[in-house]
Amino acid sequence: MTSVLSSPTLLALGQYAEARERLQEGLALARASRIRWLVGVAQGHLGLVLNAQGDHAGARMALLEAVALAQESGNQWDRVWGEVGLGDAELGLGNPVQASTHYCLGLRLATEEHALPIALDALAGLALLRAQAGDRESALELAGHVSLHPASSGNARTRADQVRRMLNADSQGKPIGVAGTFEETVQRVLSDGEARG
Repeated sequence: MTSVLSSPTLLALGQYAEARERLQEGLALARASRIRWLVGVAQGHLGLVLNAQGDHAGARMALLEAVALAQESGNQWDRVWGEVGLGDAELGLGNPVQASTHYCLGLRLATEEHALPIALDALAGLALLRAQAGDRESALELAGHVSLHPASSGNARTRADQVRRMLNADSQGKPIGVAGTFEETVQRVLSDGEARG
């Protein structure tokens, strides 16, 4: 099972092929052992690797199972990661409405679980969606919060920079478009998401 546990490190190092291979081995062992929660963990990590490799359809399949198993076992953190990963998969597949739904659910769950890094990843995904939709002001506000927050992951900061580049905004570390607190912004985003849904 160490193959499943080492995959986040390999993913962070960009060693996607090795991570995928180890996860598939671990997944086969977990299925053979009928350890459902471990199947969910392996599928969740595999979904992240597949997204990183650009296989968004495969990622969606893996992450749907991971989220279902996380719900079954009560593993909220894996569910939250799964929802944000599903947002990434749907974004990669060109399904902005579904991506927004998963990002907003991931943001809400991450906020409830006090999982700031995951909430910031969801916010970065929403910023990218809004940039693609031409909502410059909102996209830059969300990207600004992600860039400035000390709990942001490298992935979230990269996405915030991507939003700034897409919108030809000044990216010299200035708080472009940030209004209000992070918490106020999250509440507004969640209210907007519920109103749209």
